Amino acid sequence: MGNTFKTAFLLTALTLLLIFIGRVLGGQNGMLIALIFAAIMNFVSYFFSDKIALAMYRAQPATREALPSVYQIVERLAQKIGIPTPKIYVIPTDSPNAFATGRNPQHASVAVTQGILKLLNEEELEGVLAHELGHVHNRDILIRTLGEIEVRGDEKLSSRVEALSSNKLEIDAKLAQVFENFQKLDSMRKDIGEIFTGIRATLNRIG
Repeated sequence: MGNTFKTAFLLTALTLLLIFIGRVLGGQNGMLIALIFAAIMNFVSYFFSDKIALAMYRAQPATREALPSVYQIVERLAQKIGIPTPKIYVIPTDSPNAFATGRNPQHASVAVTQGILKLLNEEELEGVLAHELGHVHNRDILIRTLGEIEVRGDEKLSSRVEALSSNKLEIDAKLAQVFENFQKLDSMRKDIGEIFTGIRATLNRIG
Protein backbone atom coordinates (compact mmCIF):
# COMPACT_ATOMS: atom_id res chain seq x y z
CA MET A 1 0.00 0.00 0.00
CA GLY A 2 1.63 3.28 -1.14
CA ASN A 3 1.98 6.22 1.19
CA THR A 4 -0.12 8.40 -1.16
CA PHE A 5 -2.99 5.94 -0.78
CA LYS A 6 -2.41 5.79 2.97
CA THR A 7 -2.63 9.59 3.16
CA ALA A 8 -5.88 9.66 1.16
CA PHE A 9 -7.28 6.86 3.30
CA LEU A 10 -6.29 8.70 6.50
CA LEU A 11 -7.94 11.95 5.37
CA THR A 12 -11.11 10.13 4.34
CA ALA A 13 -11.31 8.09 7.55
CA LEU A 14 -10.77 11.09 9.79
CA THR A 15 -13.31 13.12 7.81
CA LEU A 16 -15.90 10.39 8.35
CA LEU A 17 -14.95 10.31 12.03
CA LEU A 18 -15.49 14.07 12.30
CA ILE A 19 -18.89 13.78 10.61
CA PHE A 20 -19.87 10.94 12.95
CA ILE A 21 -18.84 12.97 16.00
CA GLY A 22 -20.77 15.96 14.65
CA ARG A 23 -23.87 13.78 14.10
CA VAL A 24 -23.74 12.33 17.60
CA LEU A 25 -23.15 15.65 19.35
CA GLY A 26 -25.07 18.08 17.19
CA GLY A 27 -27.45 16.24 14.87
CA GLN A 28 -27.85 17.58 11.33
CA ASN A 29 -26.29 20.91 12.22
CA GLY A 30 -23.36 19.11 13.83
CA MET A 31 -22.82 17.04 10.69
CA LEU A 32 -22.78 20.16 8.50
CA ILE A 33 -20.33 21.91 10.82
CA ALA A 34 -18.15 18.80 10.88
CA LEU A 35 -18.15 18.49 7.07
CA ILE A 36 -17.16 22.13 6.56
CA PHE A 37 -14.56 21.89 9.33
CA ALA A 38 -13.11 18.68 7.85
CA ALA A 39 -12.85 20.13 4.34
CA ILE A 40 -11.02 23.21 5.58
CA MET A 41 -8.82 21.23 7.95
CA ASN A 42 -7.83 18.66 5.31
CA PHE A 43 -6.86 21.40 2.84
CA VAL A 44 -4.86 23.31 5.42
CA SER A 45 -3.32 20.14 6.85
CA TYR A 46 -2.13 18.90 3.48
CA PHE A 47 -0.59 22.11 2.19
CA PHE A 48 0.55 23.65 5.49
CA SER A 49 1.17 20.59 7.68
CA ASP A 50 4.85 21.39 8.13
CA LYS A 51 4.19 24.97 9.22
CA ILE A 52 1.45 23.83 11.61
CA ALA A 53 3.65 21.16 13.20
CA LEU A 54 6.57 23.56 13.60
CA ALA A 55 4.32 26.26 15.05
CA MET A 56 2.88 23.79 17.59
CA TYR A 57 6.40 23.24 18.92
CA ARG A 58 7.44 26.91 18.58
CA ALA A 59 10.29 25.91 16.28
CA GLN A 60 12.54 28.65 14.94
CA PRO A 61 14.62 28.60 11.71
CA ALA A 62 18.23 27.69 12.44
CA THR A 63 21.08 29.44 10.68
CA ARG A 64 24.23 27.74 9.44
CA GLU A 65 26.27 29.98 11.74
CA ALA A 66 24.29 28.83 14.80
CA LEU A 67 24.23 25.09 13.97
CA PRO A 68 27.08 24.37 11.54
CA SER A 69 27.40 20.70 12.52
CA VAL A 70 23.67 20.05 12.09
CA TYR A 71 23.76 21.65 8.63
CA GLN A 72 26.72 19.51 7.63
CA ILE A 73 25.04 16.31 8.84
CA VAL A 74 21.70 17.04 7.17
CA GLU A 75 23.31 18.08 3.87
CA ARG A 76 25.51 15.00 3.83
CA LEU A 77 22.63 12.63 4.61
CA ALA A 78 20.29 14.30 2.12
CA GLN A 79 22.85 13.97 -0.64
CA LYS A 80 23.49 10.34 0.31
CA ILE A 81 19.83 9.25 0.08
CA GLY A 82 19.03 11.52 -2.87
CA ILE A 83 16.58 14.11 -1.53
CA PRO A 84 16.63 17.92 -1.41
CA THR A 85 18.16 19.33 1.76
CA PRO A 86 15.32 19.98 4.22
CA LYS A 87 14.96 23.23 6.08
CA ILE A 88 16.40 23.07 9.57
CA TYR A 89 14.65 24.33 12.71
CA VAL A 90 15.52 24.41 16.38
CA ILE A 91 12.98 24.04 19.20
CA PRO A 92 13.65 25.98 22.43
CA THR A 93 13.16 23.18 24.94
CA ASP A 94 15.45 20.98 27.01
CA SER A 95 13.46 17.85 26.16
CA PRO A 96 15.55 15.69 23.76
CA ASN A 97 13.62 15.26 20.53
CA ALA A 98 13.90 15.53 16.75
CA PHE A 99 11.39 15.07 13.97
CA ALA A 100 10.84 15.61 10.26
CA THR A 101 7.70 17.14 8.78
CA GLY A 102 6.31 18.19 5.39
CA ARG A 103 4.09 16.78 2.64
CA ASN A 104 6.96 15.53 0.43
CA PRO A 105 10.78 15.67 0.15
CA GLN A 106 10.56 18.97 -1.74
CA HIS A 107 8.72 20.60 1.17
CA ALA A 108 10.37 18.86 4.13
CA SER A 109 11.77 20.31 7.33
CA VAL A 110 13.81 18.83 10.15
CA ALA A 111 13.55 20.12 13.71
CA VAL A 112 15.84 19.42 16.64
CA THR A 113 15.45 20.55 20.22
CA GLN A 114 18.12 22.33 22.22
CA GLY A 115 17.96 19.41 24.62
CA ILE A 116 19.00 16.81 22.05
CA LEU A 117 21.83 19.04 20.82
CA LYS A 118 23.20 19.16 24.37
CA LEU A 119 22.66 15.47 25.07
CA LEU A 120 24.05 13.75 21.95
CA ASN A 121 27.46 13.89 20.36
CA GLU A 122 27.81 14.41 16.60
CA GLU A 123 27.80 10.71 15.74
CA GLU A 124 24.69 10.00 17.82
CA LEU A 125 22.93 13.04 16.38
CA GLU A 126 23.72 11.84 12.86
CA GLY A 127 22.04 8.53 13.65
CA VAL A 128 18.89 10.30 14.84
CA LEU A 129 18.77 12.63 11.84
CA ALA A 130 19.39 9.71 9.46
CA HIS A 131 16.30 8.05 10.89
CA GLU A 132 14.21 11.20 10.41
CA LEU A 133 15.45 11.77 6.87
CA GLY A 134 14.54 8.16 6.15
CA HIS A 135 10.93 9.13 6.85
CA VAL A 136 11.31 12.00 4.38
CA HIS A 137 12.69 9.66 1.73
CA ASN A 138 9.87 7.15 2.31
CA ARG A 139 7.25 9.92 2.11
CA ASP A 140 5.54 8.92 5.33
CA ILE A 141 6.15 12.15 7.25
CA LEU A 142 2.88 13.60 5.96
CA ILE A 143 0.92 10.71 7.45
CA ARG A 144 2.45 11.23 10.90
CA THR A 145 1.97 15.00 10.75
CA LEU A 146 -1.62 14.75 9.53
CA GLY A 147 -2.44 12.23 12.23
CA GLU A 148 -1.33 14.57 14.98
CA ILE A 149 -3.04 17.60 13.42
CA GLU A 150 -6.29 15.74 12.79
CA VAL A 151 -6.40 14.43 16.36
CA ARG A 152 -6.04 17.96 17.67
CA GLY A 153 -8.68 19.07 15.19
CA ASP A 154 -11.08 16.39 16.47
CA GLU A 155 -10.60 17.66 20.00
CA LYS A 156 -11.36 21.24 18.98
CA LEU A 157 -14.39 20.23 16.89
CA SER A 158 -15.78 18.12 19.73
CA SER A 159 -15.55 21.05 22.12
CA ARG A 160 -17.26 23.35 19.60
CA VAL A 161 -20.06 20.91 18.82
CA GLU A 162 -20.57 20.24 22.53
CA ALA A 163 -20.81 23.99 23.09
CA LEU A 164 -23.36 24.21 20.26
CA SER A 165 -25.38 21.36 21.76
CA SER A 166 -25.20 22.98 25.20
CA ASN A 167 -26.43 26.30 23.78
CA LYS A 168 -29.24 24.49 21.98
CA LEU A 169 -30.32 22.81 25.21
CA GLU A 170 -30.27 26.15 27.01
CA ILE A 171 -32.39 27.74 24.28
CA ASP A 172 -34.84 24.82 24.37
CA ALA A 173 -35.09 25.15 28.15
CA LYS A 174 -35.77 28.89 27.90
CA LEU A 175 -38.39 28.36 25.20
CA ALA A 176 -40.07 25.72 27.37
CA GLN A 177 -40.09 28.17 30.26
CA VAL A 178 -41.61 30.90 28.07
CA PHE A 179 -44.27 28.45 26.84
CA GLU A 180 -45.03 27.49 30.44
CA ASN A 181 -45.39 31.16 31.37
CA PHE A 182 -47.79 31.68 28.46
CA GLN A 183 -49.84 28.73 29.72
CA LYS A 184 -49.95 30.28 33.18
CA LEU A 185 -51.02 33.63 31.72
CA ASP A 186 -53.72 31.92 29.69
CA SER A 187 -54.96 30.13 32.80
CA MET A 188 -54.96 33.42 34.72
CA ARG A 189 -56.85 35.08 31.84
CA LYS A 190 -59.54 32.41 32.04
CA ASP A 191 -59.80 32.79 35.83
CA ILE A 192 -60.09 36.57 35.54
CA GLY A 193 -62.69 36.13 32.81
CA GLU A 194 -64.74 33.86 35.04
CA ILE A 195 -64.52 36.39 37.89
CA PHE A 196 -65.73 39.23 35.65
CA THR A 197 -68.53 37.01 34.35
CA GLY A 198 -69.61 36.32 37.93
CA ILE A 199 -69.46 40.03 38.80
CA ARG A 200 -71.48 40.91 35.69
CA ALA A 201 -74.12 38.28 36.56
CA THR A 202 -74.35 39.59 40.12
CA LEU A 203 -74.80 43.17 38.93
CA ASN A 204 -77.52 42.08 36.52
CA ARG A 205 -79.44 40.37 39.34
CA ILE A 206 -79.10 43.43 41.53
CA GLY A 207 -80.24 45.71 38.76
